Amino acid sequence: MNVAHFEKVPFPGMPTFHITDNYGHTAQLSAEQAYELLQWLYEQRDSLLTSIHPVKKELPSWVTPETLQAWKKARTAVERYNREHPFVSAEQEEDNEEYGDEDL
Repeated sequence: MNVAHFEKVPFPGMPTFHITDNYGHTAQLSAEQAYELLQWLYEQRDSLLTSIHPVKKELPSWVTPETLQAWKKARTAVERYNREHPFVSAEQEEDNEEYGDEDL
């Protein structure tokens, strides 16, 4: 099994983080770089988990060849609409209401 080795190394003023692969190659990361890597890994968590543990996805019973075909035809229009009309969260709406329409 391939396992990398992760290590926090004390360094004057600031720690560094080392990642060493099975071949002895080491990447040395600053705290900021390690944090960026952590954020990226978190964002990729679903695809990482799926790549380690592939799951056979079963389609719901209502998904038929006809519904898949209809979605393929409508997908471009739906994606264009979503780009042109971005989702606004409730918090963002409340912020906009605080300032009134004249500030928009």
